[in-house]
Amino acid sequence: MKIAIASSSLLAVPTIKAVQESAHSIVGLITNPDKASGRGQSLSPNELAAYFLNQQFPILKPSSHEELRETVKELAPDIAITIAYGRIIRQETLDIPKFGWLNLHFSLLPAYRGAAPVQRAILDGLQETGLSVFRLDAGMDTGDVYINKLVEIGLHENSGELLSRLATQGAAAILETLSLVQNGVAPKAQSDSGLSLAPKITVDEARIDWSSGQTRVDRLVRAMTPRPGAWTTLNGVRYIISKCSISQAKLPPGSVSKNGDRLLVGTGDGSIEVFSLQPSGKRMMTAAEWLRGARLDSETRFE
Repeated sequence: MKIAIASSSLLAVPTIKAVQESAHSIVGLITNPDKASGRGQSLSPNELAAYFLNQQFPILKPSSHEELRETVKELAPDIAITIAYGRIIRQETLDIPKFGWLNLHFSLLPAYRGAAPVQRAILDGLQETGLSVFRLDAGMDTGDVYINKLVEIGLHENSGELLSRLATQGAAAILETLSLVQNGVAPKAQSDSGLSLAPKITVDEARIDWSSGQTRVDRLVRAMTPRPGAWTTLNGVRYIISKCSISQAKLPPGSVSKNGDRLLVGTGDGSIEVFSLQPSGKRMMTAAEWLRGARLDSETRFE
């Protein structure tokens, strides 16, 4: 089949490569328009467009619903696949491909419909999640499902690591779904039970509340890594904490303690050990590196 891919994320890379190595062909990659970046504010492609810059297929960047519709018409795919595209696709555009549109979603639908299913699953302390390949419709992740696959969440896994695994397993699920489509197998309607929503993460949600329990802080750090990053402040400077673990030490909420090269921060019911952190405007560094230049006293606290 002739396939169009719509994505603005590197999470689509495994699927694109899998389709390239199959009997199917990619007629185009549809992605978001270039954005201004850097001091000179020059236009730059997103990471996915840059990754596939020298491929055989065209890369299209429609900026409106109308442009997207015309782009899909010109590509004339048998089927289109979306993976973290980040844009609503209107019904008139969904109707263009012969076999419609597929979406690779990183949860077991109908659980965690929305933009942040993996982050929300980690925040909620789930031990397992999954992926779904479904027929895209005009609703928010409401279409009929071809495939659901259960995936365990690692005890110390962050959202970036879990998404990477899901994207790799999702590529195989997409190929399996394409075979089902070719063989005329119909998808099944989503269950009426188990529905939950996973709205986009806000920056405010990513702020660490040190009065909460150590388990909650650990989940927040893992859920927000790598983006948007779990953050806190110290003396008016914002810090992103990207890796930590639960500690046995008992410290007041937010208080900072140095134990050799170890950095401990108090929570509502104990403490966590911080392994890596990034002060605003600087690079990510290990706790040991940061401690060598930090001036700490008994009053030092993350807020």
